[in-house]
Amino acid sequence: MVTTTETPDPTESLHEVLRSAAIALQGRPVALWEVHEGGAVRPIATSPGRVLPPTAVREMNEALADWQVERSAGRRWLGCRLDMGRWCIAPLRG
Repeated sequence: MVTTTETPDPTESLHEVLRSAAIALQGRPVALWEVHEGGAVRPIATSPGRVLPPTAVREMNEALADWQVERSAGRRWLGCRLDMGRWCIAPLRG
C-alpha cells in the first residue's frame, strides 16, 4: 500500500481565505495588500469574483497613513472597504 501526502497549494488556501472573508463581510470584495518599495500598498490578490472599487488603492493608502501604520516593504494586510473611506484591515503575520 502506497501512502501519498499532498502538499496544500498555497494559492488555493489564499483564495479560500479571501472567499471566506468576503462571505463574512456580506459579499464585499476582500484583498490581500502588500507594501512595495516607497511605502505604497497594492492589492496582490482579491476574493474570487469580486472587483475592488477604482478608488481602493488610494483609500487603503490613506487609511494606513491616517492610522500612522508603519509600511515597510513586504508587509501584508487583508483589507475590505466597508463603505466610502471606511476600511476593515487586519495585519498578516509572517
